[in-house]
Amino acid sequence: MITPEQVLTMLEEHTNVLLYGPPGTGKSYLMKQVENLFKGKYEGGGAGNKLVIDTSKERQAIGEAPAAVSHSRWVTFHQGYSYEDFVIGLRPVPGGEKGGGSVLSLEAKAGALLELAAHAGQGPGLMLIDEINRGNASRIFGEFITLMEADKRLGNDGAPSETTVTVTLPYLSNGQKIAVAEGVAIAREFQMPRHVYTLASMNSVDKSVAPIDAAIRRRFYLCQLRPTDRDWETVAGVASAKNPVAALAVEVMKKINRGIGLYLGPDYMLGQYYLPSSPKLGELDEQEAKSRLISMWRHKVLPQLIEFFHARPNICMAILEVNARANDSGLEIVSPTSGEADEGASIYVLNGEAEKSDNAIYGYLETFAEGAPDAVVP
Repeated sequence: MITPEQVLTMLEEHTNVLLYGPPGTGKSYLMKQVENLFKGKYEGGGAGNKLVIDTSKERQAIGEAPAAVSHSRWVTFHQGYSYEDFVIGLRPVPGGEKGGGSVLSLEAKAGALLELAAHAGQGPGLMLIDEINRGNASRIFGEFITLMEADKRLGNDGAPSETTVTVTLPYLSNGQKIAVAEGVAIAREFQMPRHVYTLASMNSVDKSVAPIDAAIRRRFYLCQLRPTDRDWETVAGVASAKNPVAALAVEVMKKINRGIGLYLGPDYMLGQYYLPSSPKLGELDEQEAKSRLISMWRHKVLPQLIEFFHARPNICMAILEVNARANDSGLEIVSPTSGEADEGASIYVLNGEAEKSDNAIYGYLETFAEGAPDAVVP
């Protein structure tokens, strides 16, 4: 189990970290935990003033300066998200009245990343990007792909080094600046501060969008999340369970994942948050826990398996250990007659919804969890 403390250490050492794994492994939840931990560590006593003692021979040897504060921004990439949203773009602003009608003018506005970087002089910044592979990451980052590398940024002291890269921001003329906040502005010639960190997540099973390209991927320290036995037991509340349902649910999901992994690979495994987590199964009375487990099975697990194996229904049936004659799983199996098979018809499966009673499905799950896996192929 990856902890927020471990991820924060990775960020401090490698600047950019990418969490990737199957759905339901808690990537977004972990990102939020890291954000809270980051703020707690770098708040520096809040936004108030701190005492500063100047050892040089100046008129005022003791004074006050704003305490360092951390900043964070959370964005979710999608197909409509753009460079203009993330870095810098033109936005309409009221331009006054002319000829009796409203006039709009376009002004350069800082996007989420540029705004965060502008505040880095006050304290470290953390950019959190959920679903980074759902947008066109290369276009969204633009020239800032280069500035993601730590050695292309300003040094720890805020001064440029031999490898610091300066980029010229679009939409700004010479000498023009963008005001981000009071006393905080961005110039046309921009250099990235050292302590701006990026924590992103990516769903490894989602093939509906293009994966991020190698140029961006290599700038991230990759951290794979996958459901472990401990993760399942923690989310189900097995250690202090008031019922046997929690342990049953864990065994069922572990066996399902074994089948998915063997036929599709580990990227397609179901994460531990497919199980009810608030409250946990182990915290409920037995009847309520059974009801929650069966509901999860009917409406989350079976539909996902049917989707994964829509072109290979026999594999889905093999994983669930069912056939057309013995099936209490909730899966509806439609088999062709011999004549239909001769004409090219083939078997298909559906979610049987309420075709089977809750008791029948729970009995199936108990039997399924007890079954030993086949011998390992040498």
